[in-house]
Amino acid sequence: MGVFINPGTEPVQRATVENAIINMRQLVEDSGQDGVIFERIEEQDKDGRFSFDLKSEHHDFIINVEMPGCELERVRDSKPFYSPRLYVDGSSWLWGFALSFIDFDAGF
Repeated sequence: MGVFINPGTEPVQRATVENAIINMRQLVEDSGQDGVIFERIEEQDKDGRFSFDLKSEHHDFIINVEMPGCELERVRDSKPFYSPRLYVDGSSWLWGFALSFIDFDAGF
């Protein structure tokens, strides 16, 4: 039996929806994709992460993001044991890796 350590997946302390919205705006900007919007899905919030669906005006599928509600700098640093992870369609990633899964042109 092994022990799994997955830093950054623990509940986010002192999280706010305001921080999560700021973080989502930055995530969309960092993705470099045009025509992407996000919509809040409140019933899926948990553990200091706030749920959003990303949609593209050019594609008909949705990407779900559970965004940590802490300060942008902390999330965006992508430092293990410091930065909380985002969940993209259920899988946890540090910011830089999460961006690679937010690609509407890939056709998931």
